[in-house]
Amino acid sequence: MKSSRSIWRVPGMVLGLALVALASYALGWSHLLEVKKIEISAGQEQQLITSLLVPADLSVGQPMARIDTAKIDRTLAGLLWIKHKSISRNWLHGTVSIELQARTPVATFIGTDGSSHYLDSEGVDFVLPVAPESAASIPTITFASDGSEYRRLAAELVPQLPTDLVSAMQSLRIVSPTDAIMVTATTGFKKLTIHWGDASAISLKVNELRHLLALPENSKITYVDLSTPASPLVK
Repeated sequence: MKSSRSIWRVPGMVLGLALVALASYALGWSHLLEVKKIEISAGQEQQLITSLLVPADLSVGQPMARIDTAKIDRTLAGLLWIKHKSISRNWLHGTVSIELQARTPVATFIGTDGSSHYLDSEGVDFVLPVAPESAASIPTITFASDGSEYRRLAAELVPQLPTDLVSAMQSLRIVSPTDAIMVTATTGFKKLTIHWGDASAISLKVNELRHLLALPENSKITYVDLSTPASPLVK
């Protein structure tokens, strides 16, 4: 009896293997489930990403199952200007979608390679393939030393600074991981040096700055030290 049952199982096993092989072929080699449309959303870098991935890793007519999403992910991971990425496949409509979000620069500086570098609010140093539309309004900074702690201070400080001081800024130098000095202009002051210190208590420092600049006796000062906001100095 057992031998008879085993004989009957063989055709079933063969049929199962045949169905698996057929399904594998349909997914990986046939044109039943192929890429019909590629959608890439990458803002200003749309053309760059398209040329980077198509047709190297993606092409219309390619079987959906043979798209190496891990390879695409690795390729995109090497681009530091990308903050978030999403790769998805719509099997029903044959669509491959790639959505990228670029980092938002809060400051720019000239790197050791002589090119324009940018910092985002997390202190990530990156190079953009295309200059951002807001390039003219991004403050330029300099560093006394090339270190991540210097960049971190700049990334924390700049987003907190008042727009009027940043837009009229002549320079911002990070002299140490806890010390930043700005030269800017503001109403009634053509060239004012502001010693911010670190990026803590910026709201308090700004309020103290406004108060000091409003005092008649300070109408001709050129320097304000706010590194210790409880005891500011003016010259």
